[in-house]
Amino acid sequence: MAPYIGLPLWYNTLKKDYSIVEIKSVIQELKSSGIDLYEISIDYPWSYRDLELLYSLLDILIENNIHIGIHAPWRDLFYASPYEDLRKVAVNTLKTILEPIIDKYLIEYIVVHVTSMQKAGFGNTYHDMVKAARKSIDEISQWLKGYNIYLCIENVPKGLSSKPEDLVAITGDSVYVALDIAHLYATYLRYFTSAYADFNEFLEDCIVMIGSNKILAIHFHDVVFIGNRVFHHVIEHILPGMGILEYKNVLKKLSRTKAKYLLIEAFIDSKGRHLKLHQVAEGIREFLTWLKIYL
Repeated sequence: MAPYIGLPLWYNTLKKDYSIVEIKSVIQELKSSGIDLYEISIDYPWSYRDLELLYSLLDILIENNIHIGIHAPWRDLFYASPYEDLRKVAVNTLKTILEPIIDKYLIEYIVVHVTSMQKAGFGNTYHDMVKAARKSIDEISQWLKGYNIYLCIENVPKGLSSKPEDLVAITGDSVYVALDIAHLYATYLRYFTSAYADFNEFLEDCIVMIGSNKILAIHFHDVVFIGNRVFHHVIEHILPGMGILEYKNVLKKLSRTKAKYLLIEAFIDSKGRHLKLHQVAEGIREFLTWLKIYL
């Protein structure tokens, strides 16, 4: 079965880009072109402010039979912190913010960044972070069981949860992976260029290590370099085809996964300019054609 194809929605989508009336029209228009999934980022300030806009948006998505995913809050929340008090606060904050939403609306999956600010190289710190991460994931997973919602851990560009072995170590049997392609490329540049011939070879290995059946969601966006090709200068969330990724080859590799959701997490053009949803949709037409061929 081909994955549902979607776009991200953020706080500024309704605070800067569109009114609630305009976003309804855009969502209906884009559905006719095959966009039937939206992943909503519930990070600050949306977790505490302008909630009426969030609920109006969710109502529009439900009315139009759109599939909905949630990106859980991540800034300031370290679910893998070895400080137990901080870890518990992160998990409880997530529950407090998301519970009113999942109690009322049909949410299909939730994406979480499981990270810590600790350095892995000191003593048993890596082991302690993995232990804390597993504990947080188990608690969130148990909490979600009553809702029939998938829990996905997203790979990040650096640190814990960036490498495939991290994802294997911290995900349990009932937890999935949201594989972010641009994040994975940043990880490749940071840690693995000497071990692989190219990114496509690394991606293929990652899919095998994680398990094709464990990758439930994919975040697809391109990357560009500023100045020299140094990993510190990678800019993500570029429209597919406007950066350096050979997206046809990447899509071929991703065809081996069992991903149910594919989010085109792009909102910047190759010159760094912000793009609204309808501009993104215009810029990914060719990409969507190839996506449907390979996936």
